[in-house]
Amino acid sequence: MFNKCMGDRPTARIQDMFEKEAQHRSKRTIEEWKNKEIQAVLEQVNLERRLLGKLPVDKTYVEMASDDARGSIDYSSKFAYQAEKLVYK
Repeated sequence: MFNKCMGDRPTARIQDMFEKEAQHRSKRTIEEWKNKEIQAVLEQVNLERRLLGKLPVDKTYVEMASDDARGSIDYSSKFAYQAEKLVYK
């Protein structure tokens, strides 16, 4: 899934990974889907960082990005945007 608004930025790829995991929410407990979505975003953030020659970030930072996005009308976009900041950190 390619987000035209975000072009080929890490935000679009991060949001795609999140949304792929979010499709499985109905089959998981809240704790399971939350962990799977955080893990998927963490893996994509660290892949993006690796491509830039940077060391991986800790899961805690992705959890904070998720917390920052919580309550947003468009959680997935805000989460992806917050997570993209970690790519360049």
